[in-house]
Amino acid sequence: MKPFQKTITTLSAIWILSFLAVAYLCLCHPILKENSSKYVKYRSGKKIKSSTPPFQQRFGVSKEIWISSGGKRVHCHVESPASKIQAIKTQNGLSLEENLDNLKVWIRDDSLGEIKYFRSNSASLDYKTETLFSQSAFLSTYKVSDTNHAVFSCDFKDVTLSFKRSPLVFNANGFSAHLTTEGSL
Repeated sequence: MKPFQKTITTLSAIWILSFLAVAYLCLCHPILKENSSKYVKYRSGKKIKSSTPPFQQRFGVSKEIWISSGGKRVHCHVESPASKIQAIKTQNGLSLEENLDNLKVWIRDDSLGEIKYFRSNSASLDYKTETLFSQSAFLSTYKVSDTNHAVFSCDFKDVTLSFKRSPLVFNANGFSAHLTTEGSL
């Protein structure tokens, strides 16, 4: 046999074997046969709608947020040992939200010479509005020159912290304040 004839014979054999494999799958394989019980169960199964939106679990979360406005620059360092990030359907489309456990935030404002330490057991960060929400939180303010003694400490209820611009927009409904406390960062 000539090399050209060997090539044609080999290609013909491959084509015939491929055709036979497809025919077997279509005629004999239970998943592809429309009258098989597995196919019918699969096709007639009800769609399950989940009330939980898709999410991603994250561990060892650390974020650096820099905010500049009017020549002022604020640096925020955010830490959480675990978080869950998910897309949530709203009236205006989708919103990306991250639920952070045991949240710690350090906010350094060099123009004021202050470091603010924010702590919450649970908080939610809305990426669309660039806002952090917490039902309860603790905040301490330190001078950059002395991080061993808090100038001001406070427990807050219903807290929102916006990262959109400098200075940061901080709102809270209920709070109890302490003008001086001992403690360090």
